[in-house]
Amino acid sequence: MAFYKEQFLHMSEDGFVVWPKYMDSHLSHGLQCVIGQLRTSSHQLQIETSRYTSTPAEERVCELCDIEPETEEHYICRCLVYYEIRGHFHCLFRDGFGSVSRVMDYTDQRCLGLFLLELRRHREDLL
Repeated sequence: MAFYKEQFLHMSEDGFVVWPKYMDSHLSHGLQCVIGQLRTSSHQLQIETSRYTSTPAEERVCELCDIEPETEEHYICRCLVYYEIRGHFHCLFRDGFGSVSRVMDYTDQRCLGLFLLELRRHREDLL
């Protein structure tokens, strides 16, 4: 929950939670789901699934690159396995591979959803 609060939860000036952009846009159900699942840690990344076996966070290494823990940040911004896919989504990464919160808050939520869907398909094909 701490990751969610740090990366995705936005508060208005008067202290209310701001509705996520993807919920206000006219996206297909599938795109809303893929964005929502990543935002709420309802995904199959090692950082989440290895939690059930009490594996320490630093040992939840990405099964595809075997470099570092498979966190949301690693999956979206750093894993070398997805480098080519990131290259197809210039809109999200025109300023470089920054933070996961910057990518998730991108104005064009359809582009974000398509990117996340492509990442998930590629990951499923490789595993």
